[in-house]
Amino acid sequence: MNNSILALHGEYFEALDKKLIQLHNESQTSRKQASKYYPGLLPMFYRDKNLVSSDILISGINPSFKNSFYKSIDNDIFSYDSFLKQSLVEQEATIEKLIGIQDSLIHGSEFNENELKQIDYFNKIECFLNKVGYSGNWDHCDVFPVRCTSQQIFLKALIQIKEYKSKLIDLYIDYLKVNKYKLVFVFNSKASLFIRNNLDLMPVKVDIFSRNKTYGFYQCEHFSGTMFFLFKMLSGQNPPLKEEKEKLIKVVSAHLQNVQIKDKL
Repeated sequence: MNNSILALHGEYFEALDKKLIQLHNESQTSRKQASKYYPGLLPMFYRDKNLVSSDILISGINPSFKNSFYKSIDNDIFSYDSFLKQSLVEQEATIEKLIGIQDSLIHGSEFNENELKQIDYFNKIECFLNKVGYSGNWDHCDVFPVRCTSQQIFLKALIQIKEYKSKLIDLYIDYLKVNKYKLVFVFNSKASLFIRNNLDLMPVKVDIFSRNKTYGFYQCEHFSGTMFFLFKMLSGQNPPLKEEKEKLIKVVSAHLQNVQIKDKL
């Protein structure tokens, strides 16, 4: 990616982060209505402007952290109230720091003085991508950049903040359109169902996993060059059976070879 394109790339993500802050400001009434669910934390900001774009996106519903993570870092940095008291320069520095922390948790890189280990969810994804023959760059972005540990609680909260929900879905769609990913992986059964319904995805091959016909390849008329692959968690309480995992690797490997996915330069 040359310097001029990289600069435009950076401007886009900076504008996206500002839009997120604006939506947070506009949703204060909604947050009070759903205070039981909404923890009052800063959103998951978008990717560092210095990173090169990728053909692959990992997507979910919303970001969450374990209590052990909060204990390992100065968690006041996530406070939205503290952020509002900062100057514009301080806010920019806070956003950059949060982006660095996010990158550390996803890719296991070192951020400042803390060595933040890659969390297991992303570790399993990276192992899977290696098994299907992909070792290049990949991005991660949730549909809702709202930090809430329990997905079940968060999905209930969306019922109470419908306008906010709609605006964030539009922001997510804009993100997909600009980045033109060739393949979007969703490794979560509830997230798969949610994304399928809210993006009006149409099945391409969903019968490859007969135990659950939700899982498989989908397309959307809004993203002509993008394929979505919906599946369940690669680990956790309901991991794939051995035969499911073997089929998963075989099917995705074949697809990657057919579309010749590689890093964009």
